[in-house]
Amino acid sequence: KLRRSRWLKAKGSSLRQKQEARNKPAPSIALFCLPSMCSFLLSALYILYLFATSQLSPSLLEIEVRSAVAPLMLGAFFRGLVQRIKSLHSRRSLSSRSNKTVIAAATAIEDTLIPRSWDQKCSEYNAPYETNKVVLQARIKGLPWAQAGDDYNEKSKLFKSVDPYRFDKNGYPLNPSGRTHRRGRGMLGRWGVNAAIDAVAGSWESSEKNMVNTVLVKRGDNGAWGVPGGMLEGEDVYKIAVREFQEEAASAQSLESIKSLLSAERGTIIIMKTVHVNDHRETDNSWIETTPVGFLLSNKEMKKL
Repeated sequence: KLRRSRWLKAKGSSLRQKQEARNKPAPSIALFCLPSMCSFLLSALYILYLFATSQLSPSLLEIEVRSAVAPLMLGAFFRGLVQRIKSLHSRRSLSSRSNKTVIAAATAIEDTLIPRSWDQKCSEYNAPYETNKVVLQARIKGLPWAQAGDDYNEKSKLFKSVDPYRFDKNGYPLNPSGRTHRRGRGMLGRWGVNAAIDAVAGSWESSEKNMVNTVLVKRGDNGAWGVPGGMLEGEDVYKIAVREFQEEAASAQSLESIKSLLSAERGTIIIMKTVHVNDHRETDNSWIETTPVGFLLSNKEMKKL
């Protein structure tokens, strides 16, 4: 942890210095125009001298002014304008970022240096151990979804995985997707697989069956749109899908009415293959595998929701 914090601090300091350098106020447009204004005055004096000594006709004077002055003035103007816009943009983006963003950027640099796959050895990899206090409190309360800190030693307590389990030298299960830069369980309650369910309800938009209407819910924690669902603890897949759908997407209606709408006797329910999903909560030792359950409804039934 100390080695990682020092590395992040050094990278964060380097990034902060670069941002401060970018944040220096850009010279004004007038300053960029000053050299061109001097060139303009010299050119004007020279042209007036030629005109006064009858070496330049009025028509040629207009051509000379356009060809000599216009590109200089336009070039200076656009250079100053671009620099001013860049200065404002960097200042605004820097003011909107916090110190956490600098650390996150440093972590992103570290991510590119650490291989994702477990097959590639990496002696420098030393991710911090994280288990959220919510998980620890749930374990104290005896909630079934939160395992003990040493339950990873008992392989019989691990849920079945889509991919064969792999373990490190200490016996911790390894995430099939590779390194995540976090060890432990994080926000997840179980070691290894955390089983989930997704209830996908939809209907065809028209008889051509080229567009589907589907039900999504807006998450309260991050405002993202997602499919209704929840965690699965050894329960019946169909029953938990119906219950989660009612709780998250149709709470205004009773569970019985939703059960009748999503009845298993309809013949339009599909329990799909369990898949491993990339989730922001997963760690090196805990991940999520979900089983999508599809409910095909009519347009009339969709309107009832």
